[in-house]
Amino acid sequence: MKTFLMNEVGLSNDATIQLRAIHGIDVFNAFQSFSNKGVVDTCSTARRPGGTISYPDSTRNTLFLNITNTGVAIPTIVAKNLKLCIYAA
Repeated sequence: MKTFLMNEVGLSNDATIQLRAIHGIDVFNAFQSFSNKGVVDTCSTARRPGGTISYPDSTRNTLFLNITNTGVAIPTIVAKNLKLCIYAA
């Protein structure tokens, strides 16, 4: 599934790890629960900048400033390919 998501859909290695490990998308049938509107909403939310991200190595002894959330670049072709996966599933 990771190879499919990277080569056919166009996701990055980090994105495929997130989908598989955190969101449990490890079989093609998982796309059956998605909707076209869901893909559009998810992509626009990920692209939208704003807020901050906590610095992962921040502890009480070592204080780091939060990182500004600049949004994530998601190519239009990736959103289109995800919609095709939904249709195929």
